[in-house]
Amino acid sequence: RQKDENADAQLSLSERAITACLKQRQCKWCLFACERQREDYADYDDCLSDCKNSRGRHNEAALLACNESCKFISQLMQSKYGTCPVYADMHGFSTACVVECGKDIECDGMRKCCDNGCGKICHRPLESSEFPSVPTHMSFKEKSDGGMLVEWESNMRNASQPVIYVFRWWCSSAHSVLYSVTTTAKVKLKGYPSGIPPAAKCSYMVAAITLHGSEGFSPVKTFTKKFLSPSAPVNLESKSKLHDGKVDVTVRWQPPLYTD
Repeated sequence: RQKDENADAQLSLSERAITACLKQRQCKWCLFACERQREDYADYDDCLSDCKNSRGRHNEAALLACNESCKFISQLMQSKYGTCPVYADMHGFSTACVVECGKDIECDGMRKCCDNGCGKICHRPLESSEFPSVPTHMSFKEKSDGGMLVEWESNMRNASQPVIYVFRWWCSSAHSVLYSVTTTAKVKLKGYPSGIPPAAKCSYMVAAITLHGSEGFSPVKTFTKKFLSPSAPVNLESKSKLHDGKVDVTVRWQPPLYTD
């Protein structure tokens, strides 16, 4: 118990909060709305529809938490964080007299719908430096237990503000997208049968998110995990018995701990 308390003390406040949230069903559903696969991420009706899947249909508290998250996301995306630059500071296409958008939600990523004096264009806000960049240089390390360690680089490693990473992955042999939420620039995936299947081509992507928003997911990267050679059988034992002048030997063992 003392060991667990010492480990918890080393975690940051954001890490402890996310860990606790993922263990609590209602709080976990608040995060679910942020991890949806919809292209129209901020569409309120689509978000509510996604909340009403087979897992949330019979859990009123979880469904309510997910619905509240949908409402928050929709309101947030209608007016994104940040300030548009003044006309005099705009250059190039930003000064074109065109109507590219009508509101923030019509602009990609964290760009806002800004007035340039004779039109409206999608432009990065003045506070762009506060946004976490898209994670890069994703790498894969296969583990001896059949799992895999995935790491990436981020400009938020030493940031003062809380940051979480949403990691998505899916395999050609599966019909669903899996995800993990972490506060460190790495994630440990389990091996077969509860995790990554052997010799399957899987795709991975990750996004960094702060209180101000996110620049979106990294480009999809694929990786095929090799077959894991089985480890040696364990608990080998033998028993011999003399019977009618003959020696009968019985050898027993348990299956290997790790194998695909």
